[in-house]
Amino acid sequence: MNLSSFFKSKKSTGIFIPDGLNYKELTTYSGNGSINDIAKYLGYEESQTHTYFGDFDESNDIRFIILKVFTRDIVFIGTKDTVLTLSKYKVDYFLRDLDLLSEFDSVSVKAILEKGIEEKSLPIKFLSDIFKIQNPDLNGTFFVKEIDLFLHFSEGFLVDFQSSNGLNDWANYFMNINPVIISTYEKVAKLYWGNNIGKVLNEINIQADALSVTPEGMKNEYIPLHTTEFGTINFAMLMVCHYNKPITFEEFMEINHGRVKEINQNEQDDIKTYKVDNFAYDFLSGGSLFNCYLYR
Repeated sequence: MNLSSFFKSKKSTGIFIPDGLNYKELTTYSGNGSINDIAKYLGYEESQTHTYFGDFDESNDIRFIILKVFTRDIVFIGTKDTVLTLSKYKVDYFLRDLDLLSEFDSVSVKAILEKGIEEKSLPIKFLSDIFKIQNPDLNGTFFVKEIDLFLHFSEGFLVDFQSSNGLNDWANYFMNINPVIISTYEKVAKLYWGNNIGKVLNEINIQADALSVTPEGMKNEYIPLHTTEFGTINFAMLMVCHYNKPITFEEFMEINHGRVKEINQNEQDDIKTYKVDNFAYDFLSGGSLFNCYLYR
């Protein structure tokens, strides 16, 4: 038998995994062959891995490399099925242009974290190993300088994240185009929340989100009715009063903390009325908003 023709005809699985400083063919896998299925077989959830395609050179024996998210750590390598052995040199050459900052830009990071939250697949142990989080707590909040985000965990899993300044996407957007708006909301919020920075930031974020969906934005016809004594606009309540945005009693009290006055407008025991700025709000005993109307 011609040995050269024998080796040419032999095929591999096309899947290689780290083996010390080298790489070995994965021969025990027998799933459907998808990237996600192979990663799961190796102990990784979809949100925990990232696919790097290099320079898309079709002549290259390596087709792609699966990395642990936010790192250069290799989970497995996909090659042509004609590859029987894989050298460290070839892998290093394929990764020569890998730049973690561009590969995991802010958009990619957000998408990864949101998927991990949705699928409950980013535990504190996994992320603390990557980012070297000191004293990880199952129910803690940690700042990660590598991605410039605060990560919030509950029962051991990532449940939320926010930018290092505590502002959400819309608040940061308005901060960039008109910082006076955000700074004014901050000053007013501090009058009622004091040094509780978390609550102050939450109030700013709520108002920024409400402004983002307010018809005509700063030109909305109802703005004069919801302008406070400090010159800020309560966009959250504007959307409730004029655009039927649902709100619970708890949300109402949170948004208007320190500014709510209970009034005895109704004689019915199952309805309580509260006043904020120019409007009165009737809440049923179960916490549902029943009615809101101008009340000066």
